[in-house]
Amino acid sequence: GRLPRSTTREAQTILFAGRLIDWKGVQFLIRAVPKVLGQNPHTRVLIIGSGPEKGRLMDLAAKLNVQDVIEFREGVPQKELVGYYSLADAFVLPSIRNEKGETEGLGVVLLEAMACGVPVIGSRVGGIPDIIKHGDTGLLVREKDPDDLSEKLILLLSDRALRQRLIQRGREFVEGNFSWDKIAEQFINVYQEVLNNTSP
Repeated sequence: GRLPRSTTREAQTILFAGRLIDWKGVQFLIRAVPKVLGQNPHTRVLIIGSGPEKGRLMDLAAKLNVQDVIEFREGVPQKELVGYYSLADAFVLPSIRNEKGETEGLGVVLLEAMACGVPVIGSRVGGIPDIIKHGDTGLLVREKDPDDLSEKLILLLSDRALRQRLIQRGREFVEGNFSWDKIAEQFINVYQEVLNNTSP
């Protein structure tokens, strides 16, 4: 499929990729969007994935009147994901602990985004704080808190130096802590593809 290229130069893309299930907390990302738009009117949000929450999330976007800036894409093959990571200015994993106590395990998408040079924001739940050290390898937010999330997004999108530091430290973290034999071979290919395509 054709990748959405924004028409305005200052447009910034926020990405989520994963199953659209309750504990991924995607509704809190959508709830954060109006405030982010207040500061960054050209922001776009790309939500990649499918799942039982999709209809509800689309309804919520319409109710908050942000349906025009949020694009929903069905799950894309791993190989194509790299193209989306390369478009993103920020990757958000807004997971929560749901009523059954289910929450995020390792958060492999965070590692993928970091390896692809995308700064990450995630909630302080499950395995996410093992990957995101706040202000170092990414930014942490309180779960179920769209205000905190919108604040951190606005900060990340506006502070170039912070973004560069998170990208750099995120990459170093993945390289230093995850031996490639433990990560699917596919991911190594994706990673090398990104490195080869990243201009110096």
